[in-house]
Amino acid sequence: MSQLLFDELGNFSLPALSDCAGTSARIIHTLKPIRSDLKVAGPAYTVAGMAGDNLAMHRGMYHCPPGHVLVATVQGGDATGHWGGLMAIAAKHKGIRGLVIDGSIRDANEIADLPFPIFALGVNPRKSIKSYRGEINVPITCAGVQINPGDVIVGDEHGVMALSADAVPAILERARQLQQREEKIIARLNRGESLSDIQGVDVS
Repeated sequence: MSQLLFDELGNFSLPALSDCAGTSARIIHTLKPIRSDLKVAGPAYTVAGMAGDNLAMHRGMYHCPPGHVLVATVQGGDATGHWGGLMAIAAKHKGIRGLVIDGSIRDANEIADLPFPIFALGVNPRKSIKSYRGEINVPITCAGVQINPGDVIVGDEHGVMALSADAVPAILERARQLQQREEKIIARLNRGESLSDIQGVDVS
């Protein structure tokens, strides 16, 4: 997929994409952005780490190709911050598009101001150790959701969605059509019509 397609995908909200993807969408609603206006869209580069240890995160960042989204599992670790400001600066300069992690981070305001999109379980100032090398670019389970290397990741204020890459073109086309339909509905609402009449919903 081209970068232009990823950029276009990121312009659609997760509710719209969920409507268009149906049950094929793998949604992680428990991980939230550190700043609600920051979005991310791109292919996944995965990291399998351990709670309280961020060596695997460093390895993932080093090997992650530009234009990808780091998606990491640290097994729900929230007792330490697994990612901080210096890592975010380094990742941003490398061209990494963002981070999805089922654990806590730190330096949240500093990272948000870069800006660098992160979807995380929470924030904790305590530092992690660096002992467990983990695995990179392998199938992982992040916040209970299966993520494969190369899956397409989209994140906004609602959480994170993973899609199989081969399904994205059709989903994107349905999203374009949905947007056109909703624009027509909005125009009718602005002319004073009721939503129930437009949608044929019996509200009597």
